[in-house]
Amino acid sequence: MKKLFTTCCALLLAAPTFAQRDEFGTWLEIEAEKKLTKRIDLTLGLGMRANDNLGEVSRANAVISGSYKVCDYLKIATTYQYISDLSRGEVKEDFKKSNGKFNGYNVDEAFHRAKHRLSFDLSSKVKIGRFTISLRERYQYTHSVSKDIERVRYRDEVPQGFSGDVPTYEFGGYDWMECEIGEDHKNHKNNHLLRSRIGIEYDIKNCPLTPFATYEIKTQLQKGGATEETRLIVGTDWKLNKKNTLSLAYIFNDGHYSDEANIHAVSIGYKFKF
Repeated sequence: MKKLFTTCCALLLAAPTFAQRDEFGTWLEIEAEKKLTKRIDLTLGLGMRANDNLGEVSRANAVISGSYKVCDYLKIATTYQYISDLSRGEVKEDFKKSNGKFNGYNVDEAFHRAKHRLSFDLSSKVKIGRFTISLRERYQYTHSVSKDIERVRYRDEVPQGFSGDVPTYEFGGYDWMECEIGEDHKNHKNNHLLRSRIGIEYDIKNCPLTPFATYEIKTQLQKGGATEETRLIVGTDWKLNKKNTLSLAYIFNDGHYSDEANIHAVSIGYKFKF
């Protein structure tokens, strides 16, 4: 237990140094689980992720999942998620095709894109005293639908010393003669991931709290097995009664490998069994 605690602390202290920027947010989740038979469970869930102290909703999702307990140490599961995901605004420099001269900027506004996600799990767990060690391998397929978005194009830089009586537009430290609002088409995308996770939890005698920690590696199957992200979660489940469980955790998502921001999030979850 002491060794595990020391390792988790070391990871938390080292985490902020892995990438160039950090974001902070809150992740909320609610689940309802129904045991259909001794071996089959059905779960329905809703989730939301927000940045900047709930100031910006970056994701909302609905989940349906079914699992089958093959034996005491092996479970298989399949999950479908509908996701509305925020894509940040983007600024791109435009260059003339004829001579490669800087021609202006293309500015895409932020937009929410629908995603369909299907995953298949193999998971196993083993008890050692009051500890439970778990392993999970997940194949995840995500289809991001195509979408038309707003694009602003800035063209024809105002010549130095120009004094004509025409409207100009300032952007990127330059003044432009032309500002055109149009559309851009974002093509659909398909993404294939392998998500490998190891976890440990500790059963405290005569206590409703069950502390846990998990570490996950996301491997991009389309890029020769490159690591895309890693995720560390440290938290506790609080069993309110036989049917209700509250979960509170800290999440560190390291986006260093994919050049995305680090994410520090507080996760709050609620599960109801019926």
